[in-house]
Amino acid sequence: MRILGALVVAILICATHNANAAAIADADNLGQAASMVLAGAKIIDADMDTCARANPSQSFIYRMAAFIWQGDNREMVVAAQKVRQKMVVSDLAIRGGDVIVKNAIAAYALAAQLDRNTCIQSANDVFSGRDYVKNQTPRAYAFLIATYSPSPQMALEQDKSDATVGCMKAYSNRGLRDFDRGLAFCRCNTEAMFSHMTEAQRQELHKSTPLEVEKLPWMQPVIRERAQCARILQG
Repeated sequence: MRILGALVVAILICATHNANAAAIADADNLGQAASMVLAGAKIIDADMDTCARANPSQSFIYRMAAFIWQGDNREMVVAAQKVRQKMVVSDLAIRGGDVIVKNAIAAYALAAQLDRNTCIQSANDVFSGRDYVKNQTPRAYAFLIATYSPSPQMALEQDKSDATVGCMKAYSNRGLRDFDRGLAFCRCNTEAMFSHMTEAQRQELHKSTPLEVEKLPWMQPVIRERAQCARILQG
């Protein structure tokens, strides 16, 4: 029942995108925190997909919103997944939770149909950070961040995610609106940067300013590889 209760809380927050609901509906324990975040991650993807399909000319905005939410909240989702792996959850609770999430997604789709401002407000809440875990549910964030102790490989994967999200934000800021091409370009850049990076180089990267990074000896072949990625935007 705790799992289902937590999912109800998640739906109240994520399906309505209501900050006031978040102020009174937050996690009371680690299990609730994990359930809320995992439910929220599913719901935000589904909601933004609903908005993209309903507004094809603005699909870039909603695909970006979902992508940025998942990227900027990645540490929370990873932590929640690790917590969930250690929890004993009955099949009944899982099925009940799935039904609740599906109902929340359906409710959002109806709300978006009835009010055209629903989608743009939801996207704006993501872009402003208002819909992020640490802002919507600070107790859930506190429970999960306290458990998050990444291995070097996990830290590398987080850096790669951060690099791709940052690249996509820069791509959007340039006024470019082909999501798939932008994502291919950004993933190419990330792969060029990190595919041969050692842990020592990763640490050096974190200690350097952007200008210093470009001058690091091991960055020169990376810069040449990234130049090849630019062809993706010219295709």
